[in-house]
Amino acid sequence: MHNLTTDWTWVAYSAGAAGKIICNIVQQSNQYDQWYSKSETADLEKFCKTHMPITLNKHLSKELNQPYKLNWYTREMPYTRGDNLSVKQVNNYIKTHDPKIVGKKLVLPYTKTKYPKWFAGKIVQIINDKDSIDFLRNRRDQIFYKWLDNHRVNFLQRDPKYHPKRIQKIMQSYKDTPPYIEYYESKEHFHKHVFYNNEEIIRYSKRIKDKRIVAHINLSDIINNNLKAILEELQNGLGVKITKTRAKIILDSWQIQNKKLI
Repeated sequence: MHNLTTDWTWVAYSAGAAGKIICNIVQQSNQYDQWYSKSETADLEKFCKTHMPITLNKHLSKELNQPYKLNWYTREMPYTRGDNLSVKQVNNYIKTHDPKIVGKKLVLPYTKTKYPKWFAGKIVQIINDKDSIDFLRNRRDQIFYKWLDNHRVNFLQRDPKYHPKRIQKIMQSYKDTPPYIEYYESKEHFHKHVFYNNEEIIRYSKRIKDKRIVAHINLSDIINNNLKAILEELQNGLGVKITKTRAKIILDSWQIQNKKLI
């Protein structure tokens, strides 16, 4: 049976590690479907400013989001929806919910630590190398969490009101979202739980062995604006040509957004 995910690419990473920026760079290849229309991205600098706000606590409401109807599987932990589907079920879901994507090359974000057997496409892994760990912790603190007092933390990824309306609707249609306010004894306790002992952070701190992984990008290369290394890895691994001038605008814009953390 032909697997309709064969032409898909997942960018696999720890949340906060610039995965959607790499997705955007991959889309600067003519071979990949675009998340946004050509008219929306014609002025790429303006587009990037809109979707990469310098005020990081606005990031979730402004960030890039793929437009496809793929809610039958989840890309984030701890959600398990779609993990154990058969290829037949996956094909049926694609044909039923979003038939226009059949046969298209898609690039999509993925932050779980294990990849389902039904996925037959290519994977680009972003590695949390040792030179990027402090940056990643600080960026996640800015984007994903809001301290309500000395002990209570709002997990903004789980709180619908911090997302665009389309994402809010999707979140509210499922009942598997954990509570978005949690209690911690201290910030040290918080960081130990959500970062240093986090399976997602640990797993992506080294190269994952999986035959579907075709490219590895160090997060430190993204931080240090090493576009040459990033493009070489993506183009060689995916077998595509990416427009360098547009990729540079995207990476430079990300640098501006995160200047205070770099």
